[in-house]
Amino acid sequence: MELIKIFNGSLVDARELHQFLEIKSEFNHWVKSNLTPHFQEGKEFSSFLRKNPQKDCIAQKDYYLTLDTAKKVAMMTDTPKGAEARNYFLECEKIKLEMTKSKLEENIIDLGGTHTKYIQIDKAGQKVFFNGKHIPNEKLNRLTIKGHDFATALTSEILSEGNYKLEDVEDINKEQHRTIRDVIINNTNRKPEDLPKEQRIKKLGE
Repeated sequence: MELIKIFNGSLVDARELHQFLEIKSEFNHWVKSNLTPHFQEGKEFSSFLRKNPQKDCIAQKDYYLTLDTAKKVAMMTDTPKGAEARNYFLECEKIKLEMTKSKLEENIIDLGGTHTKYIQIDKAGQKVFFNGKHIPNEKLNRLTIKGHDFATALTSEILSEGNYKLEDVEDINKEQHRTIRDVIINNTNRKPEDLPKEQRIKKLGE
């Protein structure tokens, strides 16, 4: 169930989010108080002018938020609707991770592998990422979801650009997870396995 439309898999219309959160203040005032002072335009959100559908002669300013920004804005609301939006966005990230992993499985099968081989390769990458610890997907937080997703996507991209054999894939995947693990450690001074675990997330439509 799509609670809030996500464009291109990563962008949220601020007006739709404002409406979903049931914000009582007028949209432009809400943006000036909660968006522009706290987030960087061009990186965390973008804005543009378009013709107002209600008033043909007047342009209105619209905003698109990255998924991360939309999640943070929802959390700032500190209401049940804000928590619902935040959980929804996190669940969407988990769905994106599963799509990325499905792409890796397709690449492995194209190289003559099997679903069992894919599971082995995926687990080997996770083992490197979390230094041997097993953390269920439902316990992954935003940063570890993105890290695992990015490392897996890098593996698929490398496989698509080179002439690799099935026996190469596990080492490639482990190396990408090792690289992203180092990025997280160097930028947060915390290991992925030590980051806070996510609390239970409601399923879409629950």
